Amino acid sequence: MEILNPLFLWLMLPPLLLFFWILLHQKEPLERFFSPKALERLRLRRALFSPKIQRLCLFGSAICMLLALSRPILPLSSSTQETPKERLVILFDASLSMEANDLYPTRWLFAKERLVELLEEMGSSHEVAFIVFARHSFMLSPFTEELRTLGSLWRRFTPSSLPLPRESNLLLALESAYTLLQGSLTPSLVLLVSDGAEGELKEERSFIERHSLPLMVYAIGTKEGGEFPFQGAPIRTSLNPHLQTLASKGFIEASYDKSDLAHLRSLLSSPSKRVSSPRTELFPYLLGAALGLLALGFIPLPMIRFSKILILLLALNLTTPSNALDHPEAKEAERLYLEESFPEAETLYRTILQRSPSPEVQYNLANTLYRQNRFQEAITLYARIQTKNPDLLHALEHNQGNAHYHLKEYRLAKEAYERALKHRDDPQTRHNLNLTLSHLKEERPLNPPSQKLLPLPITPSQNSSTFPLPPPTLIPLLSPNPQENRSMERAIPW
Repeated sequence: MEILNPLFLWLMLPPLLLFFWILLHQKEPLERFFSPKALERLRLRRALFSPKIQRLCLFGSAICMLLALSRPILPLSSSTQETPKERLVILFDASLSMEANDLYPTRWLFAKERLVELLEEMGSSHEVAFIVFARHSFMLSPFTEELRTLGSLWRRFTPSSLPLPRESNLLLALESAYTLLQGSLTPSLVLLVSDGAEGELKEERSFIERHSLPLMVYAIGTKEGGEFPFQGAPIRTSLNPHLQTLASKGFIEASYDKSDLAHLRSLLSSPSKRVSSPRTELFPYLLGAALGLLALGFIPLPMIRFSKILILLLALNLTTPSNALDHPEAKEAERLYLEESFPEAETLYRTILQRSPSPEVQYNLANTLYRQNRFQEAITLYARIQTKNPDLLHALEHNQGNAHYHLKEYRLAKEAYERALKHRDDPQTRHNLNLTLSHLKEERPLNPPSQKLLPLPITPSQNSSTFPLPPPTLIPLLSPNPQENRSMERAIPW
């Protein structure tokens, strides 16, 4: 359990102890004149608790109030999530210029030993893929957690394993790393180990900026440069000064004192954005307990009257429906959804669904599946939701029609839109239905496969040649004003 305001708890502890001492030593006014037996006979009706029990209830109420204001947080053990491992792609330059001798014994062997040390010290916090490149790129290892094994494999690797010629094609290596990281849901980083290709690297820099590639550069070489043999003659080469302009996550120059290795470790172990695990705040429960104990301490009710009130409160508690979307995890899931972190939002909605299988939670979970292009799973969940809310029924059928369209099941999409119109006559649903009917008549797709369907609201006056299928989002749908319910994005109000 975690306490968000521990300082408040410690500051209020002395007044609480003083309050407890006063309650223990306080006597009723009549106890000064009558004995306990006489006082018991003088009472008309017997209270539920004795005065001492009532004082203990007051003290318990103060403790619960104090704990509630200190805001304790309880993690949910049923939905504990493992911290995602960061993914690291190492791009190692194996061109002939890496045979230069400005770093002892050569740039190649110097960088090789540094990477072996780095892999052995990284532990299990990363998944690492290793690409060796010259004119072409070669996958030495896909993503793996066995970093010591990868280090041993890299130690035995030699430049003679690569085909000639061995000039550097840095752009192809960056494209290989980008392809490898596409679709990755965990934090990722690319480590380029190179002395730099020839030229100003404009194409490489443009590619990195265009694709927001998280690149860290480990520069191997010196400004003074060194020599390497080529066809029996020495060729002098130096570190490309434009290599630093490629670094979007950090630039490290090779050094003999191993400060470069320490810099690499610090950048690789820097804190990254983590997925917050679901948790429950105990404030409302402690506050309710405090109020209940406070009532018992101040109201000495007779047993019969108290039992009637207790039964009434329990009945109200059992018959009052709880809204699953009031949970803190639901707000967190909404935030993740709006940030397009759909897998994390799906995990939280499934956690909430285990505790409270409400139609709203099921609907929002189906929306997260829809946004991940898992249309068949979304359709199954949409069809499973049972509700009498006409607006929700309309949204369910409308989104089912959109999902069927993405699966090219146009006849099923038409039937879903027709069912949606039975619940509410919506112009956007009717527009989608008309376009589906025209598609069925022409027997050709209205959208090229490469075209991205944007979430734009379409009105009946717009004669678009494309099919408006925006993904569902978690914006309010059920508004008191009917004019506000014209968005094609169907969702549940929070």
